[in-house]
Amino acid sequence: MTIQVGGPLEGFVALTADVLSQQVAVVSRWGSGSLRHEQNATGLDMETGEALAARWADKLAAGHEPVAA
Repeated sequence: MTIQVGGPLEGFVALTADVLSQQVAVVSRWGSGSLRHEQNATGLDMETGEALAARWADKLAAGHEPVAA
């Protein structure tokens, strides 16, 4: 699942599930031009991953960089 985020940071948040390990990873990327940034969190359960993805998307939409889990 990918959440394309509007706002000044031009970012997105992706949630990837590994069915075998029953874990998810959340990746957020933002920035423009040559100033690109990334934040990752791995080894999460689905509930935690979904909540983190939503929180990071909200932060990006508000113009704030997401912080690690």
